Amino acid sequence: MFMKVLRWFPLIPRLVKMYERPSLAKLMVWHSENRSTDGTMRLVVDSPAHHHIETTYPMFAQDPRNVRLGLASDGISPFGTMRSKYSCWPVVLMNYNIPPWMALQKGHIMLSLVLPGN
Repeated sequence: MFMKVLRWFPLIPRLVKMYERPSLAKLMVWHSENRSTDGTMRLVVDSPAHHHIETTYPMFAQDPRNVRLGLASDGISPFGTMRSKYSCWPVVLMNYNIPPWMALQKGHIMLSLVLPGN
C-alpha cells in the first residue's frame, strides 16, 4: 500500500526570528510607509485586492506590524522528465511587509508545504 506524506514547515518560528533581528524588524513596516500616493500601482499594497482586505478587516489593517503573506504553488517533476508519474507541489510564502527587492530573495521566500502528487 502506497502512502503519501505531507511535509509542512512551521511558519510561526520563522516569523518570530524576523522580528528578533532589529534591522529586519524595522523593515517589517516598510509596506505601510512606502505606499504610492499618486494612484499608480507599484507595490502589492497599492493593489485593489489589498485595499479590499484592509477595508474588510480594519482591525488587521490598523497595525502595520501584522504580517501580510503571499502564497504561490506549482507542480514539478522532481526527476526531470515529464513522463514520470510522480510529481510534487511546493507551497511557498512571500512576506509582503518587507521591501519587494528583499521579499523575493532566497532567504525570505518561505517553503511551507510540500504536497505529494500522483
